[in-house]
Amino acid sequence: MGVHGKLHVMHALNMIPAPKTHSKKITPAFARSSYWVRAPCSGILHPFKALGRKVKEGELLAKIGNPTGIEEYKLHSPLSGIIIGKSNMPMVHEGAALFHIACFEQLKSVAQQIEYLQESYDDIPPPVEPL
Repeated sequence: MGVHGKLHVMHALNMIPAPKTHSKKITPAFARSSYWVRAPCSGILHPFKALGRKVKEGELLAKIGNPTGIEEYKLHSPLSGIIIGKSNMPMVHEGAALFHIACFEQLKSVAQQIEYLQESYDDIPPPVEPL
């Protein structure tokens, strides 16, 4: 939504063409709680879920591989929610915060709104390089 507002300001200043408007009304949603999923061991992180994605309890989030062997730890989501934070570091240490999951009462509705917003901003042109 912040990007949408900035694009409208840039349009008002004649910097860019008019941005696409939303046909759907987006209603604010408040997370009832959130939880950080932490690394149970050190190793190389192979995430399977991205920011903004809905996860169900027990769903596979990532694998943590041992760099000196073939051992692998599967990291499952302890609860259902939406990923609102994610570590981008490939090497993780035991106890490091990996995924931040927000819990909502209307999880399906929130996930649909996030998906709609992501799709609506996929066609935003990249910024123009200055001369």
